[in-house]
Amino acid sequence: MNTRIQVEHAITEAIHPGLDLVEMMIAQGIAQRSEARGLGHTTQSMTQAIYDENLVESRIHAIEARVYCENPSESFKPSPGILQLVEFPQEDWLRVDSWVSTGTEVTRFFDPLICKLIVTGSTREQAVSRMVQVLKACKVFGPPNNLAYLAAFTVLSAGIEMTIQDLPGRRIGLGMPPSGPMDSQAFSAANMIAGNTSETEALEIITLPGAGCKLKFHSSTIVAVTGKPVTVKVNGDQVSMWARLIISENAILDIGGMPGPGFRVYLAIRGGFPEVPQYLGSKSTSMGLGGYQGRSLRAGDQLALSSEPSSEQDEPGPVAFVLPENLIPVYPQDWVIRVLAGPHDDAEFLTPEGNAKFYSTKWSVSSSSNRMGIRLESNQSIDWARSTGGEGGSHPSNILDNGYALGTINVNGDTPVILTNEGPDMGGYVCLCTVATGERWKLGQLSPGTTVTFRKISWKDAQACRKNSLKWIEAVQAAVAGSRPQTDSIYGALEGSELSGILHKISGRSRPAVTFRQAGDSAILVEYGEMHLDFILRARVHALESEVRKRNVNGIWAFAPCIRSTMCHYDPSIISQADVLAVLLNAEHSLPDSASDLQFPGRKITFPIVLDDQWSREALQRYIRTTRNSAVYLPSNIDYLARNNGLDGGVDEALQKLMDSAWLVFGVGFYLACPFLVPIDPRCRLVGQKMNPSRTYTPSGAVGIAGPVAAIYPVVSPGGYQLFGRTLPAWQTWGKGPDFASDRPWLLQPFDQVLCSCSVRCSLLYLKKNFIAEPSRRLNGHSMPGQYKFKIEPAVFSMAVYMTFINSIQQEITEFKRKQAEGTAREEAR
Repeated sequence: MNTRIQVEHAITEAIHPGLDLVEMMIAQGIAQRSEARGLGHTTQSMTQAIYDENLVESRIHAIEARVYCENPSESFKPSPGILQLVEFPQEDWLRVDSWVSTGTEVTRFFDPLICKLIVTGSTREQAVSRMVQVLKACKVFGPPNNLAYLAAFTVLSAGIEMTIQDLPGRRIGLGMPPSGPMDSQAFSAANMIAGNTSETEALEIITLPGAGCKLKFHSSTIVAVTGKPVTVKVNGDQVSMWARLIISENAILDIGGMPGPGFRVYLAIRGGFPEVPQYLGSKSTSMGLGGYQGRSLRAGDQLALSSEPSSEQDEPGPVAFVLPENLIPVYPQDWVIRVLAGPHDDAEFLTPEGNAKFYSTKWSVSSSSNRMGIRLESNQSIDWARSTGGEGGSHPSNILDNGYALGTINVNGDTPVILTNEGPDMGGYVCLCTVATGERWKLGQLSPGTTVTFRKISWKDAQACRKNSLKWIEAVQAAVAGSRPQTDSIYGALEGSELSGILHKISGRSRPAVTFRQAGDSAILVEYGEMHLDFILRARVHALESEVRKRNVNGIWAFAPCIRSTMCHYDPSIISQADVLAVLLNAEHSLPDSASDLQFPGRKITFPIVLDDQWSREALQRYIRTTRNSAVYLPSNIDYLARNNGLDGGVDEALQKLMDSAWLVFGVGFYLACPFLVPIDPRCRLVGQKMNPSRTYTPSGAVGIAGPVAAIYPVVSPGGYQLFGRTLPAWQTWGKGPDFASDRPWLLQPFDQVLCSCSVRCSLLYLKKNFIAEPSRRLNGHSMPGQYKFKIEPAVFSMAVYMTFINSIQQEITEFKRKQAEGTAREEAR
C-alpha cells in the first residue's frame, strides 16, 4: 500500500462529495496513537458501502489536469521564472488547487507543478467539455507551461538587445517610464505590414555585424521586419525587409547585423504575443517590469503566438507584399532633429554665445547611449551664465529637482543627454530644449558615431511635424491595403518661426513670481519664485494643481510636482499649448495672495528604519573598490553629512537630526514613484552634494540625501544620494501587501508626511521577509510573508500652523544655517 497522498486524490474527493482524504489521513494518524490503533471500520469515513453507493447514485464524472511550468517543445524541461499574470475561472463545478498568484516566482529548486484543475460533470462528455473550456479560460502567463501545446517561437540568439514593446506604452507619470518603441514609425509600419494594428506589441531588436538574432517558429505565421537595414533570411534564403513574410512551421528566421547608419530593427508577428500580459496598461518592457519577465529576451526563451489561421499562408513563396521603395525611410549619418526651445536655454542658464554654440554644434552620439538616454559628445564646452547651481548643487548644470519632458536634452555637468523612453521624469539638471513629438522616432535610429544637430522650431511647426509623421503612417496603411498613396503630399512645409522657451512671466509683488516655460510640444514647466527650497512655494504649486484638476480640462493628463515647480503634461492632439497656458494662468490668478490659509489633506505614514545600516555601508565599500576611492564624502556618507552641516556632535548628531522631524513628500517620480522628502523642521534639513560619479549599486529601500532633499530608493539601482539608512521601499512591483494594489504598486503621494521609527523590536531583515515575499495565510497567529502593514493615519498639513512654528524658532534656524554654511564652505575647500 502506498501510504502517501496521491496527486489525483482530488478526483476521488470530487466523485464522493464531503470526502476529505487529507483530513482522513490526519484523523487516522491521531487514532493510531490512541488505544483504538486507528479508525474503526464502522466509522462513517471508513464505511465502503457509502462510497459504493455514491458511485451508483451520484453519477459524478471528474477529470483532473495538472499545470506545470515546463516547456513542451524542449522535452518538458522545467521553466523557472516570474508568473506575470495568474487568473483562474470561477465555476461551481471547478476546483483549483494551487499555490501561485500574479508575481509568484517559480524557482528551479522545486517541482514545477503550479496548479491542479479538477472539473466535474453529470456525464463524461460534459466533464471533458468543461475541462476544454477551463483550459482555454485559464491565464497562467510567464515562463512556458503545458496548459496547451501552443503556437510559439523560440529565441535561438537575441542579438545585442531584444525587447517586447507596444504603442503608446504607459502614460502614468510618477516615474513610471513610458517605454514603447524608440522608433514608432518603423514599429508601426512593421505591424501594419504583418497584418496587425499599428499599436500591437512587437519586438525591438539591436543587432551588430556578427551579433544577429535568430528565431525558430514552431508553427506557421506572418511576420515583417523594418527599421535599420539588415539581412533577413528564412531557412537560409534571403528575403526583403519592409515586406510581409510567410513563415512556415519549424522555419528559422535569421536577422543579421550590417554596418551603416540606423540602429534598431522591428519584428512584428501576426497576432502579437497573446500570453504576454499588460503591466500598468502596457506590454512594453521597462525597468524590471512589463514585457517578458521584465527583461530583454535571451536565447532559450519561448513565447506563445496567436493560433488564429492566416489566409496568406496558402500563397506560394515566402513574400506576400513589399512596401513601395519611396515609402521606406533612409537613415543618414548626420541627423538634423527639430526641437522646441526650453525649458532652460535662456540667459539665466546660458550665455548668448553659449546658446548659439549649443545649437550650431554637431554632437556625436556616444556608445554609452541606451533606451534611458542618448549621450552626446563634442570637444565644445557648455558656456554657462552662472558659476554654480545654488541650492541645486555646486555645478551650474544643477537645479532644484523639477519635472522632465520626454525627449528633453538634459545636461549633466557638461554632457548633454537626450532623455528617451526609459528616462526619468524628474531630476536636478538643466534641460535646454526638447525634441518635437513628430521627430522622436529619429532618436530610435541614432547609432554610435552618427551626429546630431538641433534646429529650433515653434510649437506650431512642431504640430506640422507631428502631422507629417501621421501622414506617412497613413500612406503605409494605404499601400498595405492595396492603394497607391500620393507620397508628394506627405511632408508639409514648416514656417521656420522661432519662439522663446519662456512662454509667460508673472512678476512677484504681493505674491511669488511665476515663470511658465515651454517643455517640448506636450508639456509646460511652471516655476515659482527663486531657486530656493521654500514650503510656501511648494504649497502654491500644490494649490495650482488642485485648482486645475477641479476644472477637469480635457487633454491635461498629469502633473509632475517637485521642489518649487510642476510639469504640466498635456496631449497636443486634444488641446493646444496656448489653451493649456490660458488654463494655468487663470488657475494661478484664482489663488489667494497669501499661502497662510492653505491646507492640504494627506496622511502620516510610519516607516521602520535602520540607521547607518550594513547594506548601505556595503554599497559604499563597493563604490570605493570599483568607482572612486577618494572624495569628501568617503569613506562615510554620514560623517560627511555631519561635517558638511557643521554639526559638532558628529555622526550621532547627524542621525538624531534626521530622525527628529517628520518629512513632507514634495514629489513622487524620477523612477518608479520614488519619493522626494524634505524635513518639516528647518533645523533638521541637512544638505549634501551628489556623489560624482554615481554609485552603480544602491539597495532597495536605501535612504539618502542630495542637496536639501532625501529619497527612498524603490528598487536596486544606481544612485548618487548620500546614504544614511535603510527602510522598506514605498514600491511593490506586483502590488503585494495590504497598502498596495496591482494597479497602484506605489504607496506615497505629495503632501504625505513620513515618520521614521527606529524600533529594534524586529530587524529589517525580518520586516523585509514579511513585506516583499508572497502573501499567505496567518499561521498560529504569526504574520506570514507579505503581511507587513504600515501605520497610516489621516493628516492635514496647515500652512498657518507651519508658519507659526517657523516664526517661533526663527533664531534657532538662523544659527543652524550659519553653522551649516560654515561646514559646507570647509568641505568645498577640502
